[in-house]
Amino acid sequence: ISLGKNDDEGTRKAFNSCFWTHVLMAAGLVLVLEIVSLFVFDGYLKIAPDRIPTAKWIYQCMLVSLFLSITVTPFVSMQISHENFIYVSLVYILDALCKLGIAIIITQYNQDKLLLYGILMMLITLLNVLCFVVYSLICYRKQISIKIIPLKELKSVSGFAGWTMLDSLGATLSRQGYSVLLNRFFGTSVNAVFALARQVETPVYVISSSIIESMKPQIMKSYGMGDAKKMMRLSLTAGKFGFAMMSLLTVPLLIMMPEVLDLWLVEYP
Repeated sequence: ISLGKNDDEGTRKAFNSCFWTHVLMAAGLVLVLEIVSLFVFDGYLKIAPDRIPTAKWIYQCMLVSLFLSITVTPFVSMQISHENFIYVSLVYILDALCKLGIAIIITQYNQDKLLLYGILMMLITLLNVLCFVVYSLICYRKQISIKIIPLKELKSVSGFAGWTMLDSLGATLSRQGYSVLLNRFFGTSVNAVFALARQVETPVYVISSSIIESMKPQIMKSYGMGDAKKMMRLSLTAGKFGFAMMSLLTVPLLIMMPEVLDLWLVEYP
């Protein structure tokens, strides 16, 4: 919104407020999950006793990744706000290549593959964070300012971030909630089937959401310029294109899923 108004001082204040809002939210969420971990590993989840130490290590790696992913959001948003989609795409391509590298490394590793997977995935998250933070500080240093916690500005930013956080938490809790319930009532084998379904769903979601993400900067800038008609037109267009792209991929997958699984995994649960 401040970019739409050409207000650099407003952009610096907004960034500072967003940064501290995300740091506080990330710290609070990690604290809650650390408390939850005291109960979930104590007989609630169905995990083989000899694998509990590894599961706890993976959980800690996940918490580090979660904290980093939330706190880097203002830096990623700075790239998206300037519609620098080329750099964002390059980072995500690097992320995908690194994950492919992990898959290759794990096949050659003869010890605890799960623990290695958790550590390497955490390191990839750290690499992504460094890419976004360093690039933002170099290219947008005039619009980035990190000072003391701005208590006055936090209220307005928290109101905006709160709705976004509610959306993200709803999606996360539903996804992870399914996993916990399936584990609780059916065991780890059904968890594996569920994870397989998510592997198919994720690329479909990413492609459709990318359409909407690419239009968000113009939507927000239109609001900043006071052009409500353009804002609404772009919002509706983004929804239609997102739905169309998801349908374009989902409908064929629904029809041909057995053939896809035969080609992809040969033998599957």
